Amino acid sequence: MPSDPGIAVNRDVRLLVAAIVIAATVLVAVFTFGVDRPPELAELAADQAALPAVPIAWSSWSDNQQCVFIAETDGSFREVRCGLDGELAVFDSEGPLQLFSYGGGSGGQFTLTSIDRVSGEIIATETTDRDIEYEYRQVPTWFRDDGELVLRYNNADVWRVKSRESYVVFAARVSPDGAHIVVTDSAGRIILVTVSGAEPARIWVTGDTTRNRFGANQVLWEGESILKEPQVARQR
Repeated sequence: MPSDPGIAVNRDVRLLVAAIVIAATVLVAVFTFGVDRPPELAELAADQAALPAVPIAWSSWSDNQQCVFIAETDGSFREVRCGLDGELAVFDSEGPLQLFSYGGGSGGQFTLTSIDRVSGEIIATETTDRDIEYEYRQVPTWFRDDGELVLRYNNADVWRVKSRESYVVFAARVSPDGAHIVVTDSAGRIILVTVSGAEPARIWVTGDTTRNRFGANQVLWEGESILKEPQVARQR
């Protein structure tokens, strides 16, 4: 005896509704419990205590090109220039920002590019065959400990924060005066930590800005150089 078409249709509708309900439940569960949320921190601009003494510069990828930015001590930041190639090497207190990239010389060592920190204009370049000598500085280390991310410097834990396993630190650099550590994290944020622990960790640059959505690739304090000896680029 042939089955009733109406019963079959009703059964299919019930199955479809059940599938939709299950899918919606899964989505709610994921968005409620499974989304990786970075630790909640106060923003630097909202908490003016113990501000850093100097600004920072950092490089980041945006719209398939590398850009360089500067963040002031009040939490504001600006784009200096995009379409660059190379590693941020020098953030001079008085002079330009400098980037170097490998290749270009007959020996393939590096090309140094100097950028005006205000206008973003490329003011000088140098292609040289000299070997690069890096300036060694002690850097903080980070690891996970029982559900917390731990930042350690000089054998002391300067920051501990509860977070998921997927939350990580990409880079950390100590300020020239030794008072602060600037941290870049997997949420695309730049975070300020005090070495003394006198102030809580604060967000210097948020990760939800379009110009920082891929996070910082490298960060330097003003007055820093990763090169052992200053390199002077020739004028263009």
